[in-house]
Amino acid sequence: MAEWIGVTAYSATPWSREGFAEEVFRLLRQSDVCFERWGTVEPLRGSFDASAGKEWVDVWNGEMADSVVYLRVVSGRPRWSVMFLGGRSPKAHVNTFSLECVASAWRKSCDALLELFSQLFSALGCVHGRICHEREYALQHDPSLGGGNAPSGHLGMLGIGHRECLPGIYWGNLFAGPIVGWLGEDRIRSCPCHEYREISPGCHLITAYPDVCAYEGDEAVAAKDAIREHLGVEHFYDRRFHSRTTKPPPLDFSGLYKPPRRITASDVRELGKKAKQMGGKLQMEGDRMTLDLTGDED
Repeated sequence: MAEWIGVTAYSATPWSREGFAEEVFRLLRQSDVCFERWGTVEPLRGSFDASAGKEWVDVWNGEMADSVVYLRVVSGRPRWSVMFLGGRSPKAHVNTFSLECVASAWRKSCDALLELFSQLFSALGCVHGRICHEREYALQHDPSLGGGNAPSGHLGMLGIGHRECLPGIYWGNLFAGPIVGWLGEDRIRSCPCHEYREISPGCHLITAYPDVCAYEGDEAVAAKDAIREHLGVEHFYDRRFHSRTTKPPPLDFSGLYKPPRRITASDVRELGKKAKQMGGKLQMEGDRMTLDLTGDED
């Protein structure tokens, strides 16, 4: 089974702003990678011909401004893809884009992939990112796997919400924008690590240890701990200390918030019909709506 390397970036900037879709399309088309499929995902569905970019721009602008959209482009050989997840919702989260490739492609094309990633990182106003083996990420955040403690009965991935802290320290760690001032630029530049690079103006990359696939060795664990200690343990989620008090990064999520749609009388009637079909009934108390499936009759 192929090993995958993921390069992921996070942005609190609304991607529905004018020109974002066009700039992303330009960067993808001018890269050295020949993308074979363009479309929405889960899985790749609604594929479209992006030779001129109109469909890409229309989908991006149509969805990003009013909901949440998943867009993906996939190459053939070497095998890798870029995915964008963003939009506005009642529970605003950071927008995300990720580049995924097999480990062999990463080793052969690391510099080229980092170049495209840094360009997208800057164009989309990203402030934080990670580069790591898929298993390293899973061990730090998936409660079904080993790698540390987890809250009892926790559902969903651990420690990935930027409202509480940064998700963690990985093989590669990127900081830009307000995150740099929050952690301290001098502290970032002087961080004990395998390698420090400023991959684009204001975007700092800290590599923790030499081999991205050697994530479970004692050297990797010690290296990540040294970085976390240097930059402040309170700034990062650590599965081994999931109850530790953390500090939220200075990110403004207001541009990503979309108020929930108000429920109309027509919605209530329609939901009531569906509840009845399920053998239950819909109950309304002010703005509170509950579904009773006990089967009791009035």
